[in-house]
Amino acid sequence: MTGEDTAETATIPGVSLSGYGYELSPIAAPTGTGESGELSFQILDADGTALTAYESSHEKDLHLIVARSDGSEFRHVHPTLDQTTGTWSTPWEWTHAGNYRVFADFTPAGAE
Repeated sequence: MTGEDTAETATIPGVSLSGYGYELSPIAAPTGTGESGELSFQILDADGTALTAYESSHEKDLHLIVARSDGSEFRHVHPTLDQTTGTWSTPWEWTHAGNYRVFADFTPAGAE
């Protein structure tokens, strides 16, 4: 092995739990369809500390995209940040059961 990605180990930037020194924390959300609640998460830095400072991109600090794996559902929302805890949250209800992927698009403050 040369240290390069192979077909078996390659990761696509933006579709993993971590990248560029940041990691998406576990997601808290309602557990059943039709159950109103809150979806929440944190963006963690390399030390495991919740990130609290962001730069706006496309007029928002963070864009959250939730897509059902079969492509039948897609939501693009803008959660609210609690700057004291670094927790992002938004009201949430699953309309249909299924497997979903969660994508967080953000720019940390001071990043290039």
